[in-house]
Amino acid sequence: MEKLKELFAALVDEENEFQEEDYNEEWLDDENWSITEDDGKKRGIDLPAVYPDGEINWRWS
Repeated sequence: MEKLKELFAALVDEENEFQEEDYNEEWLDDENWSITEDDGKKRGIDLPAVYPDGEINWRWS
């Protein structure tokens, strides 16, 4: 999570335009993001938005 902190900060910063080329392509690929449910089943999500206060939002893909 620590290595993604800068990415998440940039994603939710509404004052600045997000620059995709500044970040690893794999991190931006929605195919690489999922939530593991209690039963072990993985469900795909879009790239999550992680806010400085710790709130996390995502959309199911």
